[in-house]
Amino acid sequence: MTEVVSNYFAETSDINRFGKRKGSHKSESIRDRNFGKKKKVASRHDPRNCFFEIADRIGIDWTKLAAILGPFIDVDTIKAQESRVFDQVMKFLDIWYNKNCPNVNVDGLKTALRRIGRNDIALAISSTKT
Repeated sequence: MTEVVSNYFAETSDINRFGKRKGSHKSESIRDRNFGKKKKVASRHDPRNCFFEIADRIGIDWTKLAAILGPFIDVDTIKAQESRVFDQVMKFLDIWYNKNCPNVNVDGLKTALRRIGRNDIALAISSTKT
């Protein structure tokens, strides 16, 4: 316990009572200026926010999207498990997201949608990604 306290004081000894680093010319706070902002940006650009819009509009073209985004995801199994196209799309997108996270983004979805000729959906998710 004493070691933890002494480590804390050693790490914070260059910080004044206002939370600023001593000798900092820019008077930056110890706290990251982007703290909290990154989470907001990440959630705003989270592709999962677009899944409903895609599933609602894409219809049977979802298999074309699947061929581009997740060629190794078994579309036939998804079709057998889910009877409604909407549910098939949602299941595919969820599997795709989980297999590829954190390398998944809205721009990748929009690019894939444009490649299959569904610019209408790409434009729709551009305006509803928040």
